[in-house]
Amino acid sequence: MGKVRRLRQKYHASLTKKKVENAAKDQNITNNVLHQVPQIQSGATCDPVNRDNIFAGLQIKLQKLEDVPAPSHVESDNVSVTSVSQQSWSGTKADKRKKRHQELLEKIDVVRAGQIAEKNRKKREKTVITGDMHPLLNALPSLGELMASKSKNKRCDLKTLHGTPKQKTAKKETLADIQMFTSIHEDPHFIKDPFRAVALALENRVLYEED
Repeated sequence: MGKVRRLRQKYHASLTKKKVENAAKDQNITNNVLHQVPQIQSGATCDPVNRDNIFAGLQIKLQKLEDVPAPSHVESDNVSVTSVSQQSWSGTKADKRKKRHQELLEKIDVVRAGQIAEKNRKKREKTVITGDMHPLLNALPSLGELMASKSKNKRCDLKTLHGTPKQKTAKKETLADIQMFTSIHEDPHFIKDPFRAVALALENRVLYEED
């Protein structure tokens, strides 16, 4: 009989294989980058021993760098956050002290202005308004009008019925209405000029309610 292969996957073996593959990829990427970097053609770089050092044979003369003029304006994209903060504080110690003193004076002025405004507001609240008070007095209702409106409201409250009236009360009101209509119909002034009689009745009712 043949040997039965194991169907279960060995995870430790697959992980080791992946690590080896990743290391090989990293090495290939490093070699490609080194080949793409331009090499300086000098005696030191031609040497196979120093070929891996890309800076071998590079000569920088500091005297020439000092002669190069500094740029007059630095772009904001090329300036770091630290350099921007340092530029804002650039200057002598006396200038910095003077600037801090000026900022402190401005803060004190703001606080003092707020205190003065609050003091003036309280003073205005206590100040008595003087002047022509007749327009205000004319606009306000008199004591008699207030009492009349109060009594009128009381009468309206008394006339308001809550719930269904009783049968005896409803019958009494109906008889009173019939008697009133009969008396109006028999009144000689109503027979002579009904519109004039109704107008006088309404006028008298309004005057009675106002009193």
